[in-house]
Amino acid sequence: MSTAPPKSALSTDEIVRLAASRPIVLVGLRGVGKSSVGRRLAAHVGRRFLDLDERLLRTAREAGHPAESIAVLYELVGPSRFRDLEAVALRQVLEPGILCVLATGGGAVERVDSRTWLLRAGFCVWLTEELPVIAERVRRDGAKRPALLGEDPVDELPALLRRREPLYRAVEHLVVAGAGRGVDEIAREIVERCGLAPAE
Repeated sequence: MSTAPPKSALSTDEIVRLAASRPIVLVGLRGVGKSSVGRRLAAHVGRRFLDLDERLLRTAREAGHPAESIAVLYELVGPSRFRDLEAVALRQVLEPGILCVLATGGGAVERVDSRTWLLRAGFCVWLTEELPVIAERVRRDGAKRPALLGEDPVDELPALLRRREPLYRAVEHLVVAGAGRGVDEIAREIVERCGLAPAE
């Protein structure tokens, strides 16, 4: 099963305009490579890289929920409070309009208000990948990724994809398929399709 959707309906000019004027936000299922691609993309275009999971842990500490990892935080506060804190962290990053590259968590699209912020303030690149590739990455990461549906993090991937695919589709401005490629090749495709100037 592939996570690849139809190509975005935006024109090339619209893609170039939005990518140049907004934070570039990488969305997609856990394990598609958002953080790795995001770091490389940020280096290519000379933007700051931000990881929403790191910002979320800081937001949680400030709210009285210190946790050493996303998995621990999810278990500590439960899914509803976790998404509340994630929505706050997302808005804190997007509201100032800083031209960064942001890697989100796979479930950052779950809340309506978060999707509204992504559409209003970000340029969203939906990274997709074949499920067997994602499964192998999630399996390697082990306890770093919490089970969200009461199942094993690998076993629940097809159900997560079915639930979230319409949500990713709702916020994406550009779709990029990983197709098992390396991080640099994917990042360079984003740079080229967005017409972004390389860093000096």
